[in-house]
Amino acid sequence: MSNWSDLPADLLHQISKNLPSLSDFLRFRSVCTSFRSATSASDPPPQLPWLLEHRDPSTTHNSTSLRFYSLTSDSVHTVACPKSDCKWLKGPSHGYLLATHCTTDEMSLLNPFTGNEIALPFLDVAAAWPDWIGFDCVVVSGDSLVISGDSFYTDTDERTVAFCRPGDKQWVTMGYSFFNSGGHMYVCSKGMYFTVDKITKITKVIDLASKTVLHVVPLADTETKKLESRLETFTYLVESAGCILRVVQYVCLGFDIYRLDFGDGSVEPCWVRIDGIGEEMLFLDLFHGFRGLSFSASDFAGFRGNCIYFLDEEFEKTKGCILCRYDIENDTVEVLSCPFEKGGTWIVPSLC
Repeated sequence: MSNWSDLPADLLHQISKNLPSLSDFLRFRSVCTSFRSATSASDPPPQLPWLLEHRDPSTTHNSTSLRFYSLTSDSVHTVACPKSDCKWLKGPSHGYLLATHCTTDEMSLLNPFTGNEIALPFLDVAAAWPDWIGFDCVVVSGDSLVISGDSFYTDTDERTVAFCRPGDKQWVTMGYSFFNSGGHMYVCSKGMYFTVDKITKITKVIDLASKTVLHVVPLADTETKKLESRLETFTYLVESAGCILRVVQYVCLGFDIYRLDFGDGSVEPCWVRIDGIGEEMLFLDLFHGFRGLSFSASDFAGFRGNCIYFLDEEFEKTKGCILCRYDIENDTVEVLSCPFEKGGTWIVPSLC
């Protein structure tokens, strides 16, 4: 074949799905018309999340340039995003960040790579501060993307959750009780809201449609005894391969991982400790709600599964924030290259 542009479209598409980075994918599509027509911006190769550098929009001059660190290429990418000016950006997420204006409290969903922005209705932040973004791409499945928040400061033991979907004209609020609460971790999945009290460690599973508590899940007795003898630092909630995981990090002592087991539905669900996560890789977000993202290592050449990527301010007592990888099987921690001392939040780059 004398001309690259004459390659079959199905072969070009297959090649594009095996490119290692989004930058390579964009270069591939720019080669010629046939390369571009054989691929779609909404169907790039699988992407690992990029780390968005933390910045304070209220003090940062000209905060429209965002810096991202890519593990895949071990490089920093600077992206011009004028719509991010004066806005706090929160993840972890796929494609869209929750953007909150630092002076007006106006909120939106913002794709920093395309500049696409979707306005959200105003919410009284005294009632709830939303900071969770669902996994589904807005363009593909906007109806299932959920934003959720939780009130930390109330005069009673009742917390207030607020959620909405793009296109809604107002937030839906929901109250639920959590006694002796000192903060919480939460995640949304399949129309349910999972929240763990930071002090009591009790988990509540709430149906968002009916606003009812479906399950109340205590810690197992064995875990209660372990917590009494080990110093816990953080607890994360992550949806991974269809399961809800609770990842407990200890000071200089690694992690414990628990899966919420629903059984056959005849009994209440319970937390079950697991020894590993197979081919999955977890990316934990220290600064935005103690949540994370999960990916299969089989989709990414050069990466291995059964690992946890996390940001840490305590490991080796270094100044600033460092990026680490925890090998679950070998119970070892490796410090990785990362240029952002103030940390950041994870986002999977998206062109749609």
